[in-house]
Amino acid sequence: MVLPSCSHDGIAPLPPACFPRDWLPRLAQLIGDQGAGRLLRDLAPSRQVPAPGLLRDIDLPEQISPPPLRRPNDATGGCGGM
Repeated sequence: MVLPSCSHDGIAPLPPACFPRDWLPRLAQLIGDQGAGRLLRDLAPSRQVPAPGLLRDIDLPEQISPPPLRRPNDATGGCGGM
C-alpha cells in the first residue's frame, strides 16, 4: 500500500505533500483551503519530513513573491574566481 507523505514544521503537517494516484478521487472531493490537511493530520511521523521555517503554503497567485535579487558578488551562490 502506498501512503501519502508531507512536510511538517514540528507542529502540523504542511504542503508540499505527495499523494499516491489512488488517492486522487478522495482529493477531488475536498473543498476549502485546508482540505488536504485533514487527510495529512493522521499520517505517521515516518511519513512526515521535517522542514521548519523552510516552506510556506501558497494558495493564490498574489501570495507568490519573486526571489530576492542577487548581486554579482553575492557569497550565497554561484561561482567565484580565485
